[in-house]
Amino acid sequence: MEKDHKLHTANESPKFLKSVLVSVLSGGTGASLSRTVTSPLERMKIIFQVQSNNEYNSIFSTVSKIWKREGILGFFRGNGTNCLRAFPYGAVQFATYSGLKQLTLQTSSRNDLNNYERLVFGAISGVSSVVSTYPLDIARTRLSIQTAGLVKVSMNDGCNTHSANLMSTLRTIYRNEGGIAALYSGLPATLLNVVPYVSIVFFTYEWCKEYFFSGRDLNVLEKLSLGGFSGFVAQTFAFPADVLRRRFQVNRIPGIGYHYTSIPDAIVKIYSKEGLFGFFRGYFSNLLKIIPVMSITWYTFETVNKVFSNL
Repeated sequence: MEKDHKLHTANESPKFLKSVLVSVLSGGTGASLSRTVTSPLERMKIIFQVQSNNEYNSIFSTVSKIWKREGILGFFRGNGTNCLRAFPYGAVQFATYSGLKQLTLQTSSRNDLNNYERLVFGAISGVSSVVSTYPLDIARTRLSIQTAGLVKVSMNDGCNTHSANLMSTLRTIYRNEGGIAALYSGLPATLLNVVPYVSIVFFTYEWCKEYFFSGRDLNVLEKLSLGGFSGFVAQTFAFPADVLRRRFQVNRIPGIGYHYTSIPDAIVKIYSKEGLFGFFRGYFSNLLKIIPVMSITWYTFETVNKVFSNL
């Protein structure tokens, strides 16, 4: 019996390693592709969330202002950094979830996770992906707002904001705002947003796949629809925390006007100055973004995963 168990373990190890590597590739590819396609909407959402003067008050006026100030490339401001972040972010997230799922199912007689495991494994995946890529997330946010006219003083000590790039932004944050700790400024608020968001995304997608489709392989339309629906449900529950996340990432920038000392302090100040609406700034532009993002992410993940798993 012990010999059979060791043989089974030895046979499962290469399969597990292959599964994780395939999840890294498919998760990273899906995340990068989806973020590039929806980059203009992501930039507008960030501007809506962090502005303090309501200069950008609608999607159409924001499109017009970005076009006049920066041209077509303005809609993709910060996307290079976003892709550098998106690939490892998606890779870590999907590989962590898939690895935990496979390890759990290997030690049980079940064919799928229960709902509790989906939520917990999704939360763990969210934590691991955020912590491993957070400095890039801060840099992406800063690059997105630098040329939008929201910052009165350049974050590059007099350098042209149009020449700012990933490394110069990271150096400026490190040098002027407190070293390594500054690169993780706002991490608790980000975890407050991402952990429930990712947990709900995985739970919704897998539960709907099991309940409505009996766990079978989905066709193209079903993958796209289910992916978009999972993103819609998750963002609706977690969006107020996303506003907190972005506010804390620009909390130390001169010209923005936020001086929050803690998450409770931020909640009180946002509500007193902006009302309930303040927690949903950028919701509709993000809704336009999140549905295609999760549709493309899940479709790419499922498709690439199936192709490489069959090799």
